[in-house]
Amino acid sequence: MIHFRPTKRKPFTWVWRVEDEQGRGPYKFGNSSKWGYDSYSHTYDNGHPTIRMDFKERDLSAVRFDDGDTPECICGFVSLAQYRKWFDENERKRLAKAGFKIRRRRAAMAIRSVYQCLFIPYQPPKKKNARKGI
Repeated sequence: MIHFRPTKRKPFTWVWRVEDEQGRGPYKFGNSSKWGYDSYSHTYDNGHPTIRMDFKERDLSAVRFDDGDTPECICGFVSLAQYRKWFDENERKRLAKAGFKIRRRRAAMAIRSVYQCLFIPYQPPKKKNARKGI
C-alpha cells in the first residue's frame, strides 16, 4: 500500500530506520553477524516477511524496486511501534551494542505494510547558483 507520494507542498514524509553510522541497515551483507542475527528464514509466521512476500509487485514498482538490490530503496518503519514489533527487546539491545540506532529519516516516497516500509530517501533539491556563469 502506498504510504506517501510527494507533492510540491510536502516533498517528504518521516519514517524510522535502524542503521549504523554509515547508514547501513542491520541486514546488509556483513552486518548480520555483528548483532547476532541467526539467519532464521523470513516468513509471515515469525513476523518477518521478505519484501517480496510483503509487497505486491505494483507497489514495489512505485519505489522502483526491481532487483532486490536497488540502492535508492531501503527498509524502515512507519512508526516506532512497528519497529518494536519487528525487533524484540533483546534484539534491540544487541543492535545497540553493535552500534545500530533507530533514526528518523526523510522519505521521498514510501510504501508500507503491517510489518515494515520501503522508502526512497529524500534528497533536497540542489540550490541553483544565483549568478549564472559561475
